[in-house]
Parts: sequence; C-alpha cells; structure tokens
Amino acid sequence: MPDYRRNDDKFVNPYNFVSIGEKVQRSPVEYGDLTGILTCTLETLTPLFIPNTTNGFAFSSPPGPGRAGSNALSHSYDFYSYEDLSGRSIKENETRFPRPIIPGSALRGAIRSAYEAVTNSCLSTSDDENTLYRRTIVPKNEYGIIVKEANGTRVLYKADKALFPSGQRYSHKMGDEVNGGYFLHGEDFGGKLNDSIMTFKLDGQGKRIPTGKSFDESSEEWMRIYEVWRLYQQRNGTPKGVNQSGNHTGYENWLKVPFMPVFYSVVDNVYYISPACMTKEVFSRTVKSILKSQGEHDPCFHGGRLCDACRLFGMVSDDDSGSGSPTTDDVSRSSRIAFRDATPVEPSSNFSSWYLTPRQLPILSGPKVSATEFYMEDTGALLYNYDYDTVSYPRGSVPTRTRNNARLRGRKFYWHITEAATDRHDTLRDDSPNFLSQRTKVRPVASGKKFTFDIYFERLTNDELAKLVYTLGFGDRAATNAHKIGHGKPVGYGSARISVDAVNFFEIDQKTLELKSVPGNIDDYKGKFTPRQSTSIMEYLKLTAFEQLPAPVAYPLSKDNRGRLTSYSWFGYNKLIKSGMSKPSFCDALPTPLAKEVFVRGFEQGTGDKDGNRDAPGQRSSYGGTSGSYGSNRGSSNSSSYSSNRAGSSSNSGSYNSGGGNRGGSGSYNSGGPRGGARENTPPAPAQPVASSKPAAAPVTGVEKGEIKKGKVISINAGADGVPFSAKVDVGAKVLGTVNAGNLKKVPLTQGETRNFEVTTIRDDGGFNLKPLKN
Repeated sequence: MPDYRRNDDKFVNPYNFVSIGEKVQRSPVEYGDLTGILTCTLETLTPLFIPNTTNGFAFSSPPGPGRAGSNALSHSYDFYSYEDLSGRSIKENETRFPRPIIPGSALRGAIRSAYEAVTNSCLSTSDDENTLYRRTIVPKNEYGIIVKEANGTRVLYKADKALFPSGQRYSHKMGDEVNGGYFLHGEDFGGKLNDSIMTFKLDGQGKRIPTGKSFDESSEEWMRIYEVWRLYQQRNGTPKGVNQSGNHTGYENWLKVPFMPVFYSVVDNVYYISPACMTKEVFSRTVKSILKSQGEHDPCFHGGRLCDACRLFGMVSDDDSGSGSPTTDDVSRSSRIAFRDATPVEPSSNFSSWYLTPRQLPILSGPKVSATEFYMEDTGALLYNYDYDTVSYPRGSVPTRTRNNARLRGRKFYWHITEAATDRHDTLRDDSPNFLSQRTKVRPVASGKKFTFDIYFERLTNDELAKLVYTLGFGDRAATNAHKIGHGKPVGYGSARISVDAVNFFEIDQKTLELKSVPGNIDDYKGKFTPRQSTSIMEYLKLTAFEQLPAPVAYPLSKDNRGRLTSYSWFGYNKLIKSGMSKPSFCDALPTPLAKEVFVRGFEQGTGDKDGNRDAPGQRSSYGGTSGSYGSNRGSSNSSSYSSNRAGSSSNSGSYNSGGGNRGGSGSYNSGGPRGGARENTPPAPAQPVASSKPAAAPVTGVEKGEIKKGKVISINAGADGVPFSAKVDVGAKVLGTVNAGNLKKVPLTQGETRNFEVTTIRDDGGFNLKPLKN
C-alpha cells in the first residue's frame, strides 16, 4: 500500500452536532390559559427547495427503453405548490411559475428540532429500528460451523479453515460437504484465488469442540446474524439491504444450510458472526439503548412523563391501546400547536422573479452512521464503534478489544453556507453518464423572498409560549442566527430567518359567549426566556449562526488510486495513515462546533505529516468531551444523523432520529463539551474509596492554584481503591476536567499509585490533553 500524508486541504464538514445535555426532565402536561395565533414572517437567506412530488420529471425526461437510467437524471422537481403538475410537459413547467408554498410540516419539523435542542428534550424521533453496523477493518480470526440441532437450536462449534480454488466454486453450493468440511461460497471479485472450507476442530476423543455459544432463532443474537445477512442483499432484493453492488450474490443460502460455515470474533462474550472475514458487523447496542444511557434522552413513551418538547408538540405512546380512560397516563398526547403553510407576502399573480433557473444538485446520500469517528464521542481508543474499543495491537496476536460505554455525539445540525447555492458541480463525479442517474434537478426559490405563516396554539402556559417565541426567533440573536429548512442543506440551500410579528389570543365574550380574537403584545413574550448557558446551547448557537466559516463547507475529500476526489478515500486513509492496514487507528475525529479549528484536513500520497486532531493513541487523557449524532432522513430533514423522517417532514435535525408526523423533526445522539469547566471556591477533592461505577476524585499535585499550561507536569493519584479512571481532576479552585477512562487504559495505576502526566495541548473548549511520563 502506498504511503499517505496529510495535506493543506481544509474542509468544514457540512454537519456537526449539538451535545446532549443533562438528564432529561419529564413531568405531566401542564395546561395553561393561553390559546391563540402567532403571526410570523420567514425570509430566505439562501435559495430554498421543497419538492412538488406530483411530477417527478418536471424538467427532464424519464429513463428511456434500454437506457436503464444511465443517461437520464434520477428525478427533477419544481418547488412545492398547490398545483398538480402531473401530465405537464417540460416546456410548460419551465414557463409557468406557480405560487410557491412552504408546507407547515416543513416548518414544524425544523422548529421542533430547534425546540428540543433549546429545552434539552428527548430525541423524539430517534429510530431504534435502524441497525447500527460498521464494516470491520481487521479480519476476523476465528472460524466456526453453526449446526442446526434436532430441537431447532443452533450451536456454534470451533473449526479450522482450508482453502478451495475459486475456479471450481460453481461446482458447489453454500454448505456443501467438500473435502471433509463445509463450503463457504464467498463473493466473487477480480483476482480472487480461493474460497473457504470450514472443517470441525476435534478434541482428543475425536469429538467436535463447542464454543459454548448456542442460538435460539428468536433470540437477539440470532437476529444480529440475520441482520448481517440482510445487509448483504441487493438493494432491489427483498428484504432491502444496503449493498450497492449490482452483482452481489448476497450469500443467499447462508442462513438455510444445516451446517453454516462462519467467521467470528468475540469481545467480552459477545459474538460477532458473519460469512466473511472482512464484513459488515452488526452491533448489540441500539440508538435507543445508547440514548437511554445518556441522560435518558430516548424518546418519551409514557403519556404522564414527558419532556418539554413532547408536552408541547405531542407524542405517540408505545402503550396506547385505545382502550384506556381519559385519565390514563399510558396514552398518546396530541400536539398543542399547529403550523399553517407559509405563503408569499406579495399578493402577486406572477412569481417568475421568485424562482431560480432549474439546476442539478450534487449527489447527496443519506447519513453514514457507520462513520463512528464522526457520529460517536471519541473514546480515546485506537478504533471505536458502538459496542467496543480496539485498545492495542500486541505483536503476533489479534487486537485487544474491550466493551465500551458508547456515547452518541448529539443532535445533528447543518452549518449555514453564506454564499448563495448555484449550479455547483459535484467535484466527485460531475457529469459522468454513469452517475447522472444519481443526480436530481430542482427549481428552488431565490434568496431574499418573504413568506408569512401562522402558528395556532392551545392551552399554553406563559413559560411555554415564551420558549416557543425564543425558538422561532433566537431571542437576542435574531439578527445573526437562522434555521435550515428543506432539501440541499449540505450545499447551501435552506437557510431562513423567522420573525414573530404578532400574537392574538382567543377569548370567550362573557356576554355573548362568542369566541373573539384579542390582540396581545408580542413584546411580553420576547426576551422572557433565555436558555441556561451550557456547552449544548453554545454549540447550538454556533451551528445556527449565519456567518462565514473558516474553510470551504464540503464533505472531506481525498484522491483515490485513480486520482479521483472521493469521500470514501478520505475515511479510508483516516484509519490507515498512521499504521497502515496491519494496525489501523483513527487519525482525525470530527471537531466539536466550539473547537478552535472546526475543519478537518485532506490526505494525499507521500510521506510526511501524519498527526491528526487526536493525540497519539494510548497517550492521551482528554479533558473535555466531543459531540456527535446518528440517523437517516427519509424526508426533508435539516439534519439526519441516526435519524429518519418517517412522515417525510422537513425536520431541522435528525441525528439518531426520525422526524415527521406528530413526532417532529429533530434527533441526535450526542454528548460532549467540556466535562469539567470552571468552578469557583471549590477546594481540591481528597482521595476517597469508591465503587468502580463512581470513582473517587483523583488528587493532583505539582500544579500551582489555577495554573495549567502546555508542557506542565502534573501528578494524579489513583485513589484509595486504585480506581484511576473517570476521576475529577481539581487544581486549586479550578476543576480542570474529567479523566477519560479509555485514555488511561494503557497506563493502569495500582492502588495508591501516583503517575506523572505532561500537558500536551490546551484546547479552546477549556479542556486539555495529557500524555503519561515514565515514573
């Protein structure tokens, strides 16, 4: 493999994450006395696009016979309107300019996402149905055969691997008995020499050696094996998988044979089993389970215990049978606000000046949740995923791996791009006919256009109305911050600013008993709520600021072996640049929104600088966390990490989240920011005996009160119980941070031991990094 180095290319990744804050506070719905209408104005700051799906080829021809779409665009859409475009010709669509409409569902999704971030609510749309997986980087080193016993139970036995010439592969089927073993019909690819045969490993009495692992076909473990198989199925197959290769065989009979040849690895008694040594690996943890462990940020499911956002926007109970009484808590809660469609402020009959010419969007795909270096908090390990860390590569043995406490990085939001989006060519593929079928043409609304819309609210409290008004207009940041709505957010579309112009309340006339509208003073609710300053809020305000960023906003790119700029090359080099294929480790992780440098750098072939934005693995103890997120937006969501928009609403953020319908549109698995921070008048914490779940504060010596700087040497004591990890580090009256458990695993401390560390980096988030010194 050629050697690679970092270069001077800089990329601000189009999305980043708002950290998950403190534990979610839940309580019953509190009904107030305020019912009425908010009147709002929305101004587009960049072009904005929401599709009218009544005609999927408004500005292009559909694929013709025999072309299979290779020389035609995937789709082309006009902006959303109330007009039915089906049956219209391309010329008609190009010369007619319908009255543009922003659907209320698009507004609702964006505002719910923002409201959840502002109020530290649950990630209401996190999709726990989506599988968390990642392709393994280091080959699996164990071989086995799963046997279906007479009682239906599957038992895993140890095996040895033998090679079988690939030229003879089609004379045998998956699971056939060949040369005393069982044939594993692998994938066919250029230059492949051999397939595999798994033969039972026998003990001294000639008996098969069981691993001790068995599977009931209804168990969670078997379902993970099933998911591995499903992920190999072709996209046009059933069930639908994630494989994109048109000639993938999909190991179609692998689950059916009575003797299943397998590759596997084991981490802390969790088995990862597949038909390939380099494979998609399905994890035992789900988005929901991780969120629950992160301050119970999993979606609300109990009608009597709701977060701020679910009390206002509503929720669907998991236990709603429809048979409960009105006082039963286990019921769904309806929304108390409704967004009307936004219509143009101008009463015009000719909207030609509102539209830009149709243009092709760059190829945009769904979120890559498998990129854990972007979607997970950095654990400090060489590599990390949603189940385990790779902490070392002992010479002559397999990697040392341990189960981790995976944390999602946060609520996913897209940066604003201040320059207007134009017909920007996709630098990866441009107009290659092979990729036209992946491109979409759209006709967006131009920047500088104003819409008006109403929000109906019912039985709100003063506090809830004040929070909603702040979320819509950003309070004292009204002139600097903005929302993201619609499609094309990664390439500069969808930035819009909302102002709340008026409020009218509904009251019942005591004489006539008629419902009447009474004007209120909107200033009574502006400035009445300000979110408590926290890392999460600072990240949110940074990500939503409409300002010029320090580097081009683009997905990280590097040249592949054919000289093409690709994103997958960047992520490949990011794992291999330091140690090559034999000992891969992450070089860069996604910086937090508050980092001094919010960009990542590119890679190129050659030797030289290999340092990343992570310290040398095994030699860092980070003070201050990172933040991130998971999801896929099936609709027009603003952020789509760990998320999917089930109702196709235009949700503002969707990380580990699905937005749409009553649930709204925000979701991000996230946590981060400085774990310590300044705390006045707090003396150094003494060493205390503690349980391993809550380690003692670790005394620090060798540092003057409040002083910390690069190159400074400090000493950390393991504590009375010898627990060196996750301990607060106090220096004088300043809490400097929290020792990350994963970072010190290569420098374990025994009970009462003191270890010296050198400060290597001072970070903008208030934290710092350490490296251990020899005692």
